[in-house]
Amino acid sequence: MTISEKLDNSANHTRFTLYKEGVFYKCYNEDAMVFVKNIREYKVSKKFVKSIACDLNCVGFPVSEVEKVSLSLANILEKIAAKGFDENEGNIVFLLNDMGTKKIMKYGKRPYKKDILK
Repeated sequence: MTISEKLDNSANHTRFTLYKEGVFYKCYNEDAMVFVKNIREYKVSKKFVKSIACDLNCVGFPVSEVEKVSLSLANILEKIAAKGFDENEGNIVFLLNDMGTKKIMKYGKRPYKKDILK
């Protein structure tokens, strides 16, 4: 899955996704803000990604943290008030109950490279 697809998924207000990347789980943009606000206050990394021509917000943590009670999948499910979750190719997708869990972030809609190059 490309970073562009991950960012498009993070904008979906009905899902919250943790992507397994090596020995880490990562979430991006809106999902990263939901994580920091509702689950745990980790540092959000921000960087500009040239290939997609926009800023990227990211939170990552070791997969081993999920085995701990404080950051278990059931605990995450409860903290973000999700209906349930599904594991797909190592990624974990939570189905959100409340459409307001993800609010429009201040950086708004992600510009596409083709729009910037005009």
